[in-house]
Amino acid sequence: MNQLTPPIASAATLIKACISAISLAAVVLTVAILPAEYNIDPTGLGKAMGLTSLASVEPIKSAVTAAKVSYQSDTVSIEVPPMSGLEYKLHLQKNAKLKYQWSSGSGSRSAPIYFDFHGEPQGDKTGYFESFTISTSNEISGTLTAPFDGSHGWYWKNTSSEPITISLNIEGAYQIEGIK
Repeated sequence: MNQLTPPIASAATLIKACISAISLAAVVLTVAILPAEYNIDPTGLGKAMGLTSLASVEPIKSAVTAAKVSYQSDTVSIEVPPMSGLEYKLHLQKNAKLKYQWSSGSGSRSAPIYFDFHGEPQGDKTGYFESFTISTSNEISGTLTAPFDGSHGWYWKNTSSEPITISLNIEGAYQIEGIK
């Protein structure tokens, strides 16, 4: 039976392999990575192969995040139809403060309504949302410091046979997205 013995690499062979690997890495860095990632093209090959155009691609910003959001206050009247629900949303940037107060109906017609005050991170495709308050009430007030950029607001569910009108007062740095 013949046994094969692996060739023993000499120091010279190992040095040649290392130099070859470093040379190949330098070529790939110069020809492909620098033009594609940083728009640095010392050889001109990156432009010829269309790689420099990749470096100029910027993430698309939504109109909401590109817009300047300043401090404001609004009062909104929202009618929740009988036996249905709806959402009212605001876009808040991370750490923005929102002061809110809402009531359902007025006087003797004040009606408790189920609600979920929550937020959804901008750009999330998984359906994740974070609830801040879930309850049934006819009025509530408070403040929120947004934990992330994204939509924040209320879901109200009217289980009665009559429409319920929500009077919502808001103050802060936000952009109204409206009824969803």
